[in-house]
Amino acid sequence: MRLFEILLVLSSLSLLLCVCLPRLIPQRFVVMISGASTVVLAMHLFMEGYRWQLYAVYVIVVLLLLLQLAKYVFKIKRINIWSPVKWVVCGLLIILIGLSTVVSAYLPVFQLPRPDGPYAVGTQTFHFTDSNREEIFTERKDDKRELIVQFWYPAAEVEQQKTEYLLASSKNMSKQVARAYAEQMGLPGFVLEYWKYVRTNSYENAKVQPTNTPYPVILISHGMGTGRMLHTSQAEHLASQGYIVVAANHTYSSTATELKDGTIAGSKTNFTVDQFYAPNNLVGQVWTKDVEFIIRQLGQLNGGQIKSTLNGKLDLNKIGVMGHSFGGATAFNAFYNNPNIKAGINMDGSLYNVDNKTKFTKPFMFMESGEYLTKKHEMETKKLTDAELADIQLTRPQYENMVRSVKKEYGIVDKVAQHGGTMVVVDGAGHYNFTDLQLYSSFTTFMGMTGDIKGERGADIVNKYVLDFFNKQLKGVGGELIKGPNPQFPEVEFPLD
Repeated sequence: MRLFEILLVLSSLSLLLCVCLPRLIPQRFVVMISGASTVVLAMHLFMEGYRWQLYAVYVIVVLLLLLQLAKYVFKIKRINIWSPVKWVVCGLLIILIGLSTVVSAYLPVFQLPRPDGPYAVGTQTFHFTDSNREEIFTERKDDKRELIVQFWYPAAEVEQQKTEYLLASSKNMSKQVARAYAEQMGLPGFVLEYWKYVRTNSYENAKVQPTNTPYPVILISHGMGTGRMLHTSQAEHLASQGYIVVAANHTYSSTATELKDGTIAGSKTNFTVDQFYAPNNLVGQVWTKDVEFIIRQLGQLNGGQIKSTLNGKLDLNKIGVMGHSFGGATAFNAFYNNPNIKAGINMDGSLYNVDNKTKFTKPFMFMESGEYLTKKHEMETKKLTDAELADIQLTRPQYENMVRSVKKEYGIVDKVAQHGGTMVVVDGAGHYNFTDLQLYSSFTTFMGMTGDIKGERGADIVNKYVLDFFNKQLKGVGGELIKGPNPQFPEVEFPLD
């Protein structure tokens, strides 16, 4: 909880004490407590902003302040209330304050971890349109593929600037984005609106840190139905270590994407397991082409055709790619098909388009959740009955095709390991422990989205192993963590060793 939120809760309890135990508290202290509570409430609303988790506290504080004001105006020394009623009311108010405090603590205005690299982090956002591609997710005639692409980079001269908000800069847009994420998680729309108060560690349009050599580039691809926002701290961590990081929302497959015209595009991608494993995975092809298009735009940006402070700062001979879930599979697909990409990471994503992938000459790393090995064993050994297939809405041929694809995926993983790649499994991690969502609230564990590992610990592990991998492959330094087990990170296993 934030400072004035904590003070407001303490103020509400103090005011309640003045009402419940009037004989024990001198009038001068009641006046001081009432005045202090008024100031705290005003400061909280003005400096921090209200949020629904504290509505009960707001109402209680205002009512108790009005009660004290009425006693002062009408010179009432004591209000006589039947003792059992008074204590029941006081008890209920204490419970309401407690519940409000607990909800506020578990749905906090969180802070992303401060990057530990030597550089401050700047950020810029671009809208790119691929005029050579029709948009397949809309029915508008001549609609071209539009992407919003955010850059993070080593920055200089940021002392007088404020860090940027996590959501859209417009209040209306930030509200729409927060509501879209809430609905995606099956929550009422208002529940996540407090995300609008969260700031990042990045400074918009900051100057690039001067360098004698261009910075290596890393592209990040988010998971199906999420967005680049969930990889902000990962991007900031890499940028603070001397990388230029690029992440796009895969439009109409992300939770919410701000378009050029100021509208918000939601997810329009209806996707089944059978379509995922189909040889002609159309959505996968769109995402892979998004990555390839962004790489072409990087060339124009670096050459100055697109004006930016980043002109000439990107080392396009050292491009890495990483992604989570479907974005991880996209990272692998782009890595395999695009010679410009020198290294890649798939974070907990099953692969698609696995046929005819036999040639591996570049390093790749798979980062998997603790459930990965269990699922692999079940897929290899367990035979589902017709009733079980009906429960998951799969026909026998669809299921058998899926099993074949998964076995091909495991074969690919083994081949990658033979060509400078590796696999790490993070024990205790769930699927979304490879995103920033683990830092938002511990409720994600109760929802089954993240595992038992603490969010801060999970994020630290992901950041350190990702950095170590790219340092080795793109900068020629480091590589100690990805060699094998390390006593500092006992949660990380190397199943292929």
